[in-house]
Amino acid sequence: MSHINVQVVPQDHLSVEDLSDTPFVLQSVANPTKCLHLIRGLDSCSNGDAVILATIVNGNYPPQEWFYDGKLLRWAKCLTKCIHAASEFGKTLDGAHCCLWDVQDGDFQAQEWTIVGNHVRSATHDTRCLRILTDDAQLPRNGDPCVVGEFVAGGTSLQDSGVPTLDFSNYKALFLRKEVNGHALSCCKKVAELTDLGVDIHLKAMSLCKRIQQLAVTGVPTALFEHELHPPLPKRGYRLQSVMYPSMCLQLKSGDYESRNGDRLVLREIVCTAFPPQVWIWDGKHIRSANDRKKGIHINDVGPAVNGDIVHLWDYGRSSRHNEEWLFDGKLIRSVKNPMKCIRLKQGNRSVEGDECHLWDIVHDRPYPPQEWKLVPDENFPLK
Repeated sequence: MSHINVQVVPQDHLSVEDLSDTPFVLQSVANPTKCLHLIRGLDSCSNGDAVILATIVNGNYPPQEWFYDGKLLRWAKCLTKCIHAASEFGKTLDGAHCCLWDVQDGDFQAQEWTIVGNHVRSATHDTRCLRILTDDAQLPRNGDPCVVGEFVAGGTSLQDSGVPTLDFSNYKALFLRKEVNGHALSCCKKVAELTDLGVDIHLKAMSLCKRIQQLAVTGVPTALFEHELHPPLPKRGYRLQSVMYPSMCLQLKSGDYESRNGDRLVLREIVCTAFPPQVWIWDGKHIRSANDRKKGIHINDVGPAVNGDIVHLWDYGRSSRHNEEWLFDGKLIRSVKNPMKCIRLKQGNRSVEGDECHLWDIVHDRPYPPQEWKLVPDENFPLK
């Protein structure tokens, strides 16, 4: 196992002094699509809930938001709770796992932190800091725990700060002239290959190569789809094509018949002509059915999201609920109710045509086709 330093990346170039007034995320510089996250997500959080790494959710999302008061990292949703090192006798010892806990009166070492540069260090042991415990030679991944560990100055290639955010806008015209598209870039495995394409600054070639590798593992962040997924949509219909079976996609079980509340989502062969039961319309965080736009993809249970929850069609209410909200990261259809879970085929690797979909924990340590989908525009279903 190895450790990666957690680094503070405030939004909109905020200073440390601003962090007491503005909620921020504790983003991983080693894997910029991820940040510190309370393990129970939007469910009711309590003392002892683990602080782990998870994919950043765009917009207001309390399980990932914090305030810093000069000493404590307080949870934005409940300022009487904060990040706490779960070690004996209040000492921030190496390897202590971080969790949520009630703010303690007076001085309490296990809850006190200083922000030095982009690092979160223990206020009483300045050689210790918040780190991500991850597998050797691996990028930080969803579910990796946050711990207290020895601060490592400098850093390995996984700790280089700032590099992933370099601007590549001046290369867009070059790529267009050379007819280099996203697929060609995704095939680049080495820095030298990007240099051959015209990325003449070595640091930028290194950064772009790292970014391509990260996207291959984590999927494309939802932010890159904002021009497709936000108002004034709906613009067009999409098929949710299975990565496991590219000739198949998500379809309403009722098929040609009238869709009703409770209609299940199943895997079916793609119909090449206009076929609304296979067409979906992105409307903010809602995924509406082209068969009946008053209905959309919905989790059946009103309680905490659990493995096996049925994913089906249901009417939208007057106000939006997390049961009916989704985020597509380029690969996974994540539940806003619990972003650690996604829509997947019920039978997993044994799935065949007709298999139903349900909610399940994301498999994040390897490619897992039963949970992976492609958003494919449906040319037969333009929207007015």
